[in-house]
Amino acid sequence: MDERWIQQRAAAGEDSETEFKSARQRDGKFSVNAESVAESVAAFANTDGGCLLVGVDDGGAISGCGRAEDCDAIQRQIVSACRDLIRPGLYPNLRSVIVGGQRVLVVTVPAFVAGRPFGVNGRYRLRVGPTKQDATPADLRRMLQSADFHFDEQPVRGATRADLDAETLQSAYDASVAGRGPGPGVESWLRATHCVAADGTPTVAGLLMFGAAPQTSAVLIDARVVAVRVPGVVPSMTFTDRQEFVGTLPVQFAAAVAFLQRHTENRSVLQGTQRIDERPPGIVPDSALREVVLNALCHRDYAIASPVRIVVYDDRIEVTSPGDLVNRLTIAAIKVGTASISRNPVLSERLRRHVLGREGLAFGIPTMIEVVKSVGLPEPEFEVQGGVFRVTISTVQRARA
Repeated sequence: MDERWIQQRAAAGEDSETEFKSARQRDGKFSVNAESVAESVAAFANTDGGCLLVGVDDGGAISGCGRAEDCDAIQRQIVSACRDLIRPGLYPNLRSVIVGGQRVLVVTVPAFVAGRPFGVNGRYRLRVGPTKQDATPADLRRMLQSADFHFDEQPVRGATRADLDAETLQSAYDASVAGRGPGPGVESWLRATHCVAADGTPTVAGLLMFGAAPQTSAVLIDARVVAVRVPGVVPSMTFTDRQEFVGTLPVQFAAAVAFLQRHTENRSVLQGTQRIDERPPGIVPDSALREVVLNALCHRDYAIASPVRIVVYDDRIEVTSPGDLVNRLTIAAIKVGTASISRNPVLSERLRRHVLGREGLAFGIPTMIEVVKSVGLPEPEFEVQGGVFRVTISTVQRARA
């Protein structure tokens, strides 16, 4: 979000994500219409977010917000309007940018804001193209139903478009539009998939899928996987192997699966009390290993400062991810595949498409359970305890008497 970006937006005109607002000069001082600003910000928050460019005339001309002190005064006006006139109060991000020698205020409203619908003087409006329209009763119901805040769609403060790796992003875009004719272009695709906000700021999902170094952001410092191999069958601080995987989620996924494959190549069979080392038919299938890692990365709570943990014992694999089950989701619903609630809907779709491709989206927990049982291993165990979700897969096949 720099001078060039604002000039391009101003030249393109208003749309569903952009509105212009001139700063009026009265008695030698610049100001804005507080109620009009509040209505615009609320409309963006009720729809898909956007940017209000203050200091840009309706026709796209850069008129500015006056001197530095004038610009500061307008910022205070906007903050007060969003806090006092919008119900519930809103706090958008404000930034001053010099464009052609003129100061322009960029008021950014994220795509998802907890608390909507937002009203001004009892009136609820939506952003439709370059206009604001009154919300219908059906619109209000939809906003209430979608009011849950998805952390993965949150813009990461301080992140810029330059934080996304160009090669990784281009590869993902090419795979997404392959065989579908001309695509919308990378930038439009990023906004449509909620990987960047309206102003181009990468979201949590955008950084985790395409970031050059996602963990350098304070928000995502613990978005990583810790994997250990513990000899024996009880928890211990003695490791024969310990690794941490960082980077994008596709990179973490591949590394974590490789770790599990490396440490489950040879398992044991129990005959009575005697352990016989061999490679039995009950080896955990790769598809099950991939699903348990994929599920942990897709559905963990990234707002919690804790990594995904993988522990391989002699007799089992334990994969633990931060976060309780979402809303009224239950383990029983997960096991039979009737659950459709996702904590991270953007990440879930993007990562599953990357790993499984367009036609592989149906693989999930129910299929994983059947795959594990088909090779003679016990059904995986699922539990929620202490704010974490744990999946345990036995790697020991008991021989029949």
